[in-house]
Amino acid sequence: MKIGFLIRNAKTGELVKVFTSKKVREYNPFVFNKKITNYIKALENHDKFATIIKEVRRKFDVPLQGFTVKDFGNDPQFQCLHSRYSYELENQIISSVKRKLRENNITLLEPINLDHNLFCIVIGNFLYLQKGAIYHVPTSKNSNMMFFSVLYQVTKSQFKKYLDNNWESISKSLKNLPVLPQWLITERDREIVHLRDEKKLKFTEIADKITKKYGKTLNDISINEDSVKAAYHRAKKKIKSLIK
Repeated sequence: MKIGFLIRNAKTGELVKVFTSKKVREYNPFVFNKKITNYIKALENHDKFATIIKEVRRKFDVPLQGFTVKDFGNDPQFQCLHSRYSYELENQIISSVKRKLRENNITLLEPINLDHNLFCIVIGNFLYLQKGAIYHVPTSKNSNMMFFSVLYQVTKSQFKKYLDNNWESISKSLKNLPVLPQWLITERDREIVHLRDEKKLKFTEIADKITKKYGKTLNDISINEDSVKAAYHRAKKKIKSLIK
């Protein structure tokens, strides 16, 4: 089998499948090096690995040669098999591959062993490489959720930097999501109500407990007796609105 690399054209945004390691290194040196190049070449000639992939394809009704880029549109990682496939089915495919690899004592290196790449190899003989350790998938109209993927260990500051650098794209995607329900009560506010109504604690005592568990701020406001009291009454108002 031949393993390609799906990358996005920086100018047109179009997804293209390439096979030359030079182009991939130019696109994503973060995860690609000579060691990986040689490893992939060896994997392409590993008969048992190819057999495993075909067995999984047969099990999940994927063409034995895999889908082409044209078959699965512009967001392969999550929509490549269109409406036929759900996240549950994607996870089943990944689990099936992993189980067969273990049974045959095959250990894969990064980035091949990442879940999304195992899935992509099954559906189309490719690795889907992203720039950097974090990325998000833009939403479409009437989406009900937005996905972020973190491929490697990152610090809080690195994650915040990613959000800052990509906020324009992220904010546009957020506008496609439903509006936050007015009746939604956070876990922290539910706990405040529980401590007040069930445990009969004073607001100062509740503030101490909430600070220890959640930190020193509540919705960017310092936690104290007044902020906890406000959170309590806000949550109670929402609860009452549900049972009118």
